[in-house]
Amino acid sequence: SIKEAMKYYEMAAKQNNAIGMTNLADLYIQENKLKKAKPLLLKAAEKEYGYAQYLLAMNFFYYKHENNKEALHWLERAAGNDEPYALYQLGLYYSEANDLAKAIKYYQRAAELNNADAALELSYIYGEVEQDDDKALFYLKKAAESGNQEVLDELAAMALSGEGNMDAKEAEYWIKKAGYTEEMLKELDKLQEKS
Repeated sequence: SIKEAMKYYEMAAKQNNAIGMTNLADLYIQENKLKKAKPLLLKAAEKEYGYAQYLLAMNFFYYKHENNKEALHWLERAAGNDEPYALYQLGLYYSEANDLAKAIKYYQRAAELNNADAALELSYIYGEVEQDDDKALFYLKKAAESGNQEVLDELAAMALSGEGNMDAKEAEYWIKKAGYTEEMLKELDKLQEKS
């Protein structure tokens, strides 16, 4: 239960445990008790706990505000601690600021740390902006590893249409991973024959 979790997080926080402080602060944020959350996050962030730094940036110094220096400071520190969510947010920030080189750098590191959203952003960048289909497909597959149904459907559609330089075995893998059954594929064939 949440009450029991809170009790254990409070005990860990009293011992200056960064994870305990962050988890307790996260529960406070969910309950909209921001005045209780902020000091805990600051303490955990100063201990170089990346997720605390990320939560601090996103909940108290949101980077889309005019005065975003504090948010960027905490996101950069979190990124320095390999916090995938912070790396992804920085990728978004620099992408929106039209600094594609920096955006790619942050997205790539987040994708290396298995952030599916960052991998998906990279697949779009390489597919649409950089015109590198091999890299676009690589990152699309990396995003699909998270089980994101939308991405799996996209890969299955590519496999069914012969895109993406997939051999038959790989195409079948993505089609099945997307949840397509033999019956569904037969129905799809019938529809394609009619059109």
